[in-house]
Amino acid sequence: MPSVTFNLNGQITAASYEPGMHFLDVLREECGVVSAKDGCAPEGTCGCCLVLIDGHPALACLRKPEQMAGHNVVTVEGLADDTRRILGEAFVLEGGVQCGFCIPGIVIRAASLMRRGVTSDRRAVAKALDGHLCRCTGYGRIIDAIQTAGDACRNGGRLPRSEPRRHLFFGEEFGLSRNPAFVKGNGANNTVRLKADTTDTPEVRLKADATLSDAPLVSGFSRTKGNGNGIGTCTPRLGGLERSLGERPFVGDLFVPGMLHGAVVLSKHPRARVLAIRTSAAAAMPGVVRVFTAADVPGGRGTGLNVPDLPVFVAVGETTCCVGDFLAMAVADTAFHARQATGKIDVDYEVLEPVTDPVAALAPGAPQVHSGDTLYPAPNLVETTAFSRGNVDAALAASAHVIEETFVTQPVEPAFLEPEACLAVPQGNGIKVHTQSQGSVFDHLQIARVLNLPPGDVEIVLAASGGAFGAKEELSIQAQTAVAALLLGRPVKTVLTRAQSTQHHVKRHPMTLKYTVGADAGGHLLAVRARILGDAGGYAGTSGKCLLRAACHSCGPYRVPNVDVESKAVYTNNPTSGAMRGFGSNQAQFAMEGVMDRLAEKVGVDGWDIRERNILNPGDAFGTGQIMRESVRGMRASLEAVKKVYKTAKFKGIGCGIKSTGLGNGTIEGGHIVIRVVEGGPTSRSRPRSGGAEAFGGGARVEILNGYTEMGQGVYTATMQAVCEETRLPADIMTVRWDRELGNRCGETWASRATTLSCAAAQEAARKLAADLDESVRLKPDTTYEDALGQLVGREYAGEYVCNFTTRPGTPEAVTNPTTHLTFSYSTQVVILGDDGRLERVVAAHDVGRAINPRLCAEQMEGGVHMGLGYALSETFTSTDGTPDSLSLRDLGIVRAKHMPKVDVILIEVPDEVGGYGAKGVGEIGCVATAGAVAGALHSHDGVRRFRLPMDDSAAAATSIPKSRHAGS
Repeated sequence: MPSVTFNLNGQITAASYEPGMHFLDVLREECGVVSAKDGCAPEGTCGCCLVLIDGHPALACLRKPEQMAGHNVVTVEGLADDTRRILGEAFVLEGGVQCGFCIPGIVIRAASLMRRGVTSDRRAVAKALDGHLCRCTGYGRIIDAIQTAGDACRNGGRLPRSEPRRHLFFGEEFGLSRNPAFVKGNGANNTVRLKADTTDTPEVRLKADATLSDAPLVSGFSRTKGNGNGIGTCTPRLGGLERSLGERPFVGDLFVPGMLHGAVVLSKHPRARVLAIRTSAAAAMPGVVRVFTAADVPGGRGTGLNVPDLPVFVAVGETTCCVGDFLAMAVADTAFHARQATGKIDVDYEVLEPVTDPVAALAPGAPQVHSGDTLYPAPNLVETTAFSRGNVDAALAASAHVIEETFVTQPVEPAFLEPEACLAVPQGNGIKVHTQSQGSVFDHLQIARVLNLPPGDVEIVLAASGGAFGAKEELSIQAQTAVAALLLGRPVKTVLTRAQSTQHHVKRHPMTLKYTVGADAGGHLLAVRARILGDAGGYAGTSGKCLLRAACHSCGPYRVPNVDVESKAVYTNNPTSGAMRGFGSNQAQFAMEGVMDRLAEKVGVDGWDIRERNILNPGDAFGTGQIMRESVRGMRASLEAVKKVYKTAKFKGIGCGIKSTGLGNGTIEGGHIVIRVVEGGPTSRSRPRSGGAEAFGGGARVEILNGYTEMGQGVYTATMQAVCEETRLPADIMTVRWDRELGNRCGETWASRATTLSCAAAQEAARKLAADLDESVRLKPDTTYEDALGQLVGREYAGEYVCNFTTRPGTPEAVTNPTTHLTFSYSTQVVILGDDGRLERVVAAHDVGRAINPRLCAEQMEGGVHMGLGYALSETFTSTDGTPDSLSLRDLGIVRAKHMPKVDVILIEVPDEVGGYGAKGVGEIGCVATAGAVAGALHSHDGVRRFRLPMDDSAAAATSIPKSRHAGS
């Protein structure tokens, strides 16, 4: 085997390689350097593997090992200590890191820019990031971080400020201010008055337990005075430094002794009968240990969150349902050998005509995607949701204005940058599975069934997740990897290539939405009839639930007295659809916002006025019939917040959004937290509980256990802040980690619910801890809180919040209790174009209930706007006869840094009556209203109404669709 010698981070290094490997493989597999991530190798699009070669940025995945002889290579690990410290601190301060998978590569880029002294030019920094993708942040705060790091270099290595560059989170530049009840030092007040730039907003009166009370929590410290890391503060992201510098391991970064590597074969055809799978040539390849197929699965092969229709492997004699089907897995001593072996696995097919049109799929006599020769025979209709109230026919007949329109939305690739990965390790009679899923309970149960093991013999360990956006809810390669590890008795790690990841995992649902809407002469809505057809693709996944959510949100945040809605999810042989940020609400609200713009045109008013006339108020019915509580005033507050900027802009569009928090629809869901007091802590002098970490010695620490997954959204940071708020203990003595038992109780991290439910549970648990601390101090007045905490070592404090009061629309229970969701978040976005039609600015006002952490909230909103702009203008995942036209990241139309407009986020705080501290979910609302606002802006500029996504025929799209390029160019 040949080898190459080069200088790696200051050390002469000799590494072996196989001909055909790329240099990134050598760095990761041979040298153990994992800060350089594999997001798309060898495509060179994402920028995650950027390193310095002889001082210049270059992509490791585009270099051959033999080209590196004698060169100097620097990764994040090899940057000068001061440079690493400055960059890490800057990314955490500015909020430039979320999941963190892409950031080490960007840190290398930033180090190069700092060395060249060009960080003060914001446009130059954005242009330099053109070769990098980030799916979480929207880039703005990454640019902030790079500029702040550059300032620190010119400032003797010290960050020039203690707060982020953009720290006006509550619309201060628009004449707004934060909810006064949540400004530290103002005291608590159960009456909240919102400031807007127009008319006065009515008072919002809350339940006493929905916000802070005036009663003191502990002697000498009023709950209203807060804590430096409590609720409402910009506490630094937990683990942010490690994520920024590539020190937080993802599953693909894990190595264990004796580990083997898996690689998979996927179907080449969307609908084909598998006649034979020949593996002998692959088994004879160098390093190959075994090749696995369906015949090797010891238990049931069916997986799926709602319907067990997705086979671990498609068996010989069965028919594939989409090109994402797994057929075989080769296991070898190295990942390179395993992937080489898959090229020698021959599959014979009988190719069948695919079913690609959902309408045709429902026609009598249509071929059934899941027919008798598939694992799980089922009709093409996956699920129907239907509900109605009032008399739509009569209301339409009485309407002065009737609008009929059909809207079409596209499939979109989630494009999380960490491809699916799994490490399975045999233990005892069972298996330990390391995964980056969005939850553990479904993985646990499904893998146990596949392995034919008792659930107690399967242990799930959740590792860090490099983004998900809903598409890591289903099993990917966990079951296959577990089968291989169990049968071989050795650890096996499998990491999908970017092309395989894109081929296999779910896409945002393409939908056709037919609307008939009636209104009176003044533009007040009277009726909505909606018929929604969603393409589920090859497998059911979450399609039924997603189309249910589309139906629930079909009327948007508007008051509609007469409603008739039906949605259907339909099997086809197209790529499988499933959960993606917004979960059906994006499609429905693009349609409803288009209707509102047409209605405004008919009535002769602008987009803001027509929405103000119809916005939901307390006591009004949501589309499903749920009666809105006082907290719905946040919708009006977000609309008021953008009035001036909308009214004064030249080319502009406006969109309103509503997104449920939690699954709702009859699902019982909750947050579950356990706080443990454990030994150990930083050593320093003691001071009262309101102080920082230096107040505590080494006697005790607080360990917070959560069942939800941290994917970069900040749920662990928020949970810790709740504990800080209630106990006044400093954040530096706290850790937060995932717990398997709690994970089984919480379920998946989805539906914008984790922070709301976790904080409610953490509040309960932390109050129990606080009560014990206070009792210790009360009994012995000379006891410090450090001593009191030390006396509690070994104690556990549990808290939970359970939502068990929702119903599914269209059911008998919903007639008497039409509460379909836990709560909602609200938004209004204004998109402004320049004279040339370019994206110029987005002003996004979002009601978050309570900003647990304003910086993290703003990060979520900016990332949501970025994704929403791509959805509106440029992103699509096209297929021909069920086969994807491209599996390349560069062809997805993701908006790059230099094309992003200025994004101004305005956080509105109208607390909810349920959940933790009145917080509402923020994970999805940021991208719900964007497409509708963009459509209005395009019409304002060129006079064309658009009803199909993406709107890539516009001038805005022409300047937002990036040209293919490599990060190292």
